[in-house]
Formats: sequence, C-alpha cells, structure tokens
Amino acid sequence: MPSDSETGYVYTLSDPRTDEPRYVGATKRPNERYQKHISDPHSEDMAGWVKELSKRDMTPDMNIVQIDSLDSLAGAERRVLERVSEEHDVLNTKMNPSYPDLGPSVPVPRKSEGKSLNEYYNTSDNEEAILDVLSDGRATPQYLKEETGLNNQQVNYALNQLMAAGWVRKITTGLYEYIGDPREEATDL
Repeated sequence: MPSDSETGYVYTLSDPRTDEPRYVGATKRPNERYQKHISDPHSEDMAGWVKELSKRDMTPDMNIVQIDSLDSLAGAERRVLERVSEEHDVLNTKMNPSYPDLGPSVPVPRKSEGKSLNEYYNTSDNEEAILDVLSDGRATPQYLKEETGLNNQQVNYALNQLMAAGWVRKITTGLYEYIGDPREEATDL
C-alpha cells in the first residue's frame, strides 16, 4: 500500500435518491474535494444536479471505489469511469464527451457476458468472502454481512471494489450479483 502522501482515491458521487453514480473522480484529499463539489461545482450540469438535491435538503453521496498510488491514479479513474459510464448517465461525459474514449493504460480486460472483467485485479480476503457468497446467487449487503461476518463498511467497500473490477454488478438498489471471475476462465483452458 502506498504511503499517505502517495495515496490517491477514485470516487463516485451518487444520487442519494437512487444510489446511481452520477460522477467519477480522483483526488488525494476526498473530504476537501467533496466540499468543493458542493460549494463550487465545476460545470453547469454538476451545479444543476447539486442545486436540485439541495432543494430537497440532500447532497451527493461520495463513495471511495478504489485506492491507488498517485502514479496509477489517472488510469484507475479512467477504468472506473469507463465501467460506470457503460451503465449510468454520468456527468463526466457531458462535461467532456471524449473523456470515456481515452485509451486504457493497462492491457484491456477480457469481456464476459458484455461486461469488462479485470483479470489483473487482486482480491482481498474480504472480497473473496463476498465472491464465495455471491457465487451461490444474488445477495443483499445485509445477507453478505450475515454470511461473511464482515461489517457494513467492509461489505460496501468490497462490493465497490468488485464492481469496479467488473466481477460483480448491482442489479438494483441493495441487490448484487456475481458476473464472473477471470481466474476461473484461465483455469478452464
């Protein structure tokens, strides 16, 4: 793990009403960056969305989806944005339509059932526990917590990491399913 001074964070800003990601970003200081999004949005689309939420006494939810070294942060952000923008209408593409078309900085992941599977992703023990449960069928975070003994934060972090890697997808609010594990494909050859 990189030291704190070398650590960067890839995050999403999600709509609290739907849990849908609306923006993908990267930063060294998540709390400061979040406050900047709220107090001084950097685009008209972002400002409109934040203002709409504010009228309902709401703010976007920030979710850290990946922690990486600063050297790898731009590529990590790009890969997360590519995955998220496949399924969600993110504001990044409205601000800069060419953004998702940037080439990847690592080999392109294989596709499985139309989803990108990052075969270079190394899972943690917590993520392995989540994969074990999801390999038996769809599950809610509460069920995953009960079956694995992990706490809410650990379950949510593991799910976000596995979604970013393309191994798990969110079916609807609070329901997740296993897409595939490229390690299994490699052993089947």
